[in-house]
Amino acid sequence: MALLISYPTTEYSGTLNGLDSGGTSRAAQTFTAPSNASVTSVQFYVAKDAAVTGSVTAKLYSTSAGSPNAVLATSTGIDASTFQILSGGGPNDNLSLIEFTFPSPYSIVSGTVYAISLEKNNAGTIYIGSDGGSPTFPGTFYFYVSSWSSDVNDLIFYLYGTVASTNNSSFFNLM
Repeated sequence: MALLISYPTTEYSGTLNGLDSGGTSRAAQTFTAPSNASVTSVQFYVAKDAAVTGSVTAKLYSTSAGSPNAVLATSTGIDASTFQILSGGGPNDNLSLIEFTFPSPYSIVSGTVYAISLEKNNAGTIYIGSDGGSPTFPGTFYFYVSSWSSDVNDLIFYLYGTVASTNNSSFFNLM
């Protein structure tokens, strides 16, 4: 498994984006596929409040006009009660990298824009680390309340998979 693209934890500015039961239920970051590859998992930098129940999933989306559009792949759900509890505010928030695995790898195409999201449908709040200080990732952060809206932050994430082979050799049977 190779790291395909990321916006690393070193970019975390202390900015938290909350997924809560009363409003925002999804957060996504768009990215341009750097190569043909099969996506196998994604890590997000997350914590929770003490009241969180249920599971959380990651989803890979196609994009339309730059924003998330159709779901292409959904990870196996992770029980949110296993996340660390948020401890204050700032760079020592007790966030952890949590890996979400896609049961079937999904093929992405070099140069195509996709969105990777974290989604919940449960009680309590999930916090996602992001860069709200001086975001430099070449994609756009989106959040979902009743539709997708963009924001200036960039989510911390690591996207993993297998890069497609570029070996174009052919077999010739010389008799």
